Amino acid sequence: LRPGMSRNILLLLEALHLAGVLLGHRKLAIELVDAGIVKAFLKLPRLDTVNEGVAFCLQRLQGVSQAMEMVSASPPAMRAELMKLVCNFISSGNDAARRDVALFVATAFHYPSLLAEFDRQSGVQKLIIVLKTILLARFESTYTNASRHVTFHTCHAIRQYLRANFVVFVESLRQRVGSSSKSSKGMKLPLRHVELSVQSIDSLIKVINGDKRIAAMFSRQRLTPVEQLLEGGGVSVMLDIIQELQPGEKYAHETC
Repeated sequence: LRPGMSRNILLLLEALHLAGVLLGHRKLAIELVDAGIVKAFLKLPRLDTVNEGVAFCLQRLQGVSQAMEMVSASPPAMRAELMKLVCNFISSGNDAARRDVALFVATAFHYPSLLAEFDRQSGVQKLIIVLKTILLARFESTYTNASRHVTFHTCHAIRQYLRANFVVFVESLRQRVGSSSKSSKGMKLPLRHVELSVQSIDSLIKVINGDKRIAAMFSRQRLTPVEQLLEGGGVSVMLDIIQELQPGEKYAHETC
C-alpha cells in the first residue's frame, strides 16, 4: 500500500486505470457508457488521486465519438454535473488531470449540449486562469514539462471552444433566416457531432459572405464567448505565452 492510502482507495485507483484502458476501445466504451460508468464517476470521492484517475478515463472516452454522443444525449442534470466536475478538474492544481480534461472538453465542444453546459459553468474563464497560472510559473522558473503539455492542450481547447460557438452561432442565424418555411419552424441543433475543422469554419465564413441577410444579422449580433475571452484577458495571456516560448521548444509552433 502507498503511505496513508487505504486498500479500498488503492483498489479504486486500479479500477479507474482499467476502466480508462477499456474506454479506449470503441465497443467497450459504448457498453460502459450505456451501463452508467459516467454516472458512477460522478459519485466517486473527490480525492486528488481519484480525480486524476477519473480525468484519465474522460480523456480516453473522448476518443470514441459514439460514446461521446451518448454522453451528450444524457439527461440535462447529469450533463450539468459532469461539466461541473470537469471545470473543477480544470481549476485544480493537478497538471495530469488538467491536461486530460482539456483533451476531453476540446472534443466535448463538438456537441452543442455539452458546449452549453460548459458555458453555464463559466468554463472558458477557468481555462484562461490556467494559462495565467502557467505563465506566472514561467516567470518564476517553476515551469515543468507537464505544464508545457497543459499549456498546449488548454490553448487547443480554447481554440475549439471558439470554433464551436462560432458554428452554433452561424447555424442559429441560418435557421432564423430559413424560419419562414413551416418545416423549419422551431428547428434546433441536433445532439450530434458538429464539425470544427478549418475547412468547416471556412465554409461557414463563405455562407456569411454569400448571404446578405445572414451577414446583416451577424454584424448586429454579439458573440458572447469572444467578449468573455477578451474581457478575461485570454487573448493577451496567449500572446504572452507565445512570446515566452523558445523557437526550438516542443509545441512552440502548435501552441495558440
